[in-house]
Amino acid sequence: LDPERSEHHFGLAKTLDCMDNHRAAFESFRKAVELKPDWAGAIGEMGKQCMKLGDYPQAIAAFERAIA
Repeated sequence: LDPERSEHHFGLAKTLDCMDNHRAAFESFRKAVELKPDWAGAIGEMGKQCMKLGDYPQAIAAFERAIA
């Protein structure tokens, strides 16, 4: 995992999501977005993790950001 490549964090996050580790998946998606702030797909995935964690206000904010 190259810590400076957003795609690596995204791939890790997808794997963590498949393992139902939604908190860690959220953090990996967050890091991917931090490295590539305009990546709508990663922002949307971050929103999905928020929904799975029950944080609906943050999920809505992420989805709105993804489509902006």
